[in-house]
Amino acid sequence: AVLAVLEEVGRPMHASEILARISEQGFSLPGQDPVAALNTRLWKRSGPDGPFQRLGDAVYALAAGPDDE
Repeated sequence: AVLAVLEEVGRPMHASEILARISEQGFSLPGQDPVAALNTRLWKRSGPDGPFQRLGDAVYALAAGPDDE
């Protein structure tokens, strides 16, 4: 769902913006702080081989593919 949102918007987004978009689509995250939960999940998937790139504090974009460099 996050991949689709970032592709659709075409710009980096803060985890709170991403959460708002995916919540509109019916997705939810458990816990007392869903933004923090999403941020942690995105951070873990923003490594060298992950689909996301962390640009700042809770700000993510799609990772550049080999054809994008």
